[in-house]
Amino acid sequence: MAEQNFSVTGSTRLAAARKRAKGARAAAERASAEAEKALLAAETVAAEGTENASSDAAEERAARGVHRRSRRDLALMVTAALVAASAGAISIVLAINHHTKQARADEDVAIVQAAREQVVNLLTIDKNDVTGYSDRVLAGSTGRWQEEFTANKDAVMAALTDATQPTSGRVVEAGIEDRGEGGTTSVLVSANTIAGSNADEKQPGTAVRMRVGVTEVDGQWKLSKVEIVR
Repeated sequence: MAEQNFSVTGSTRLAAARKRAKGARAAAERASAEAEKALLAAETVAAEGTENASSDAAEERAARGVHRRSRRDLALMVTAALVAASAGAISIVLAINHHTKQARADEDVAIVQAAREQVVNLLTIDKNDVTGYSDRVLAGSTGRWQEEFTANKDAVMAALTDATQPTSGRVVEAGIEDRGEGGTTSVLVSANTIAGSNADEKQPGTAVRMRVGVTEVDGQWKLSKVEIVR
């Protein structure tokens, strides 16, 4: 009877030990599983952190690159604008210079032409048209020369009336001598006077050299000074 009780007790203890061992293994497996989950979670977090860090770094590098490109593009645009502005300014200056030179050249032509016409009027005399001669001279005069001619008009007309034959004036050459102050330009004129009503342009005539001052009055060029150059 005692042996049988001992056998039952031993079996019970063995079963309990096995149960505890089984429980311990289950707990160990659960702990291992939890540990693996924790490790996996840690690795995931680390990977995400690395990816985020890499992404942030990439974004930062991209931003720096964009900033550098923006500054470079801005510098290029500014340079291009400066070059264009310089080219535009040079073009404007050249255009103004060209226009100024052309305007001066046109003015010189007008001045010389006016001097030629008025000298021809002075040297072309016809006693049968004394009044017409006086009117033409006065119409093309201004300033001191107009005053001088007006003051001596009667004597001039009397001398023309006594002239034995008409004379024709012809300009051989004329050119600007100097641009003086006050808007008056000095012009040298080389001319001939040919006597006779049927004057031939091929006749040598009498040489006359004159220095005349040409001044613009109300858009017209007129003689303001007349002198004989000897």
